[in-house]
Amino acid sequence: MTEMPLVSIIVPVFNTGKLIIDFVKSIKGQSYENWELILVDDGSDEKTIDVIKSLKASDSRIHFSKREKQPKGSLTCRNIGMQQSRGRYIIHFDADDLVESFCLEQRVRFMEQNPSLDYAVFKGASFCSDELSNIHVINHRWGRKRNSDDVVSFLCNDYPFSVWNCIYKSSVFKEIIWDENVKIYTDFSYILPILLKKYKYSYSTESRDDYLYRVNQKNAMTSSFISKEKFVSTIYLFRKVQDEILSSEKPSFYKKKFKRYYIVQIERIFNTMNDDYISEFAFFYKLFYGFEMRMCLLLFVNKLLKKGKINSRKLIRFFVALLYNQNFFIKWILSLKRYV
Repeated sequence: MTEMPLVSIIVPVFNTGKLIIDFVKSIKGQSYENWELILVDDGSDEKTIDVIKSLKASDSRIHFSKREKQPKGSLTCRNIGMQQSRGRYIIHFDADDLVESFCLEQRVRFMEQNPSLDYAVFKGASFCSDELSNIHVINHRWGRKRNSDDVVSFLCNDYPFSVWNCIYKSSVFKEIIWDENVKIYTDFSYILPILLKKYKYSYSTESRDDYLYRVNQKNAMTSSFISKEKFVSTIYLFRKVQDEILSSEKPSFYKKKFKRYYIVQIERIFNTMNDDYISEFAFFYKLFYGFEMRMCLLLFVNKLLKKGKINSRKLIRFFVALLYNQNFFIKWILSLKRYV
């Protein structure tokens, strides 16, 4: 590679502790050296701020700023980072993950060899770490195509890639801002509109896993608890997705596929045992998909469980799968063998 274009790496930070040190170490260990790391703090404690300042002082390529505007959240931080970025390419990473040493070199080379692309998707893996900080790779599912139409995969809540799998051409994506009102399913909220607008992209099928996604940390995104803020955000996001689907080239087809995502969310909301959430989301579902006897049965079952003071995730999953997805129902039955 004769030219080494600048790569802007944008990372929101919020109370990451030691993990941010490990992450920055993996960036500083890149074989590709022409990068800038833009760390945008979302209101961390002083201990984390001191760590970030120390990291900034160790390398002139590391930049640090604080979020000075509302709303609070990682997406506001990503937008701030994009405004500050100077690179030909933009990459969005997370502060608690790890990056292989060849990551930037692999991605930049692919984009330079394919100048017609607006962005590209690279392989990654999930990992967990033990009490001694040893890394254990769990799977290699990220950055692999799962459906001929990626829109279908995302609408079915089966993401083939996330934003950290991608490298984006700055000239195209610097002005495509993140929706700061979204508090949950943030990657989905950014990627789906891009797919529907048909920006040109490709999977780098010959690439090696270059990003390690941490799955063993307590994370609000993976928590089964749904706060009021996240519930409101879900309604907001799903309404946006509905509008995007209805204005797409396959409205009926995509609407049918999106029902899978609705059902996943319904199960999570039922698990909260919050009557207000349940009734509001059921009504919202009815507005888009019309009256369904299955939903009425599910609401009736929920009332029976609550009346009997039964809060069982397994029972809720049983009825959701039975009524809405027989394939999941079969998997649920098979999973019971582990407890027999």
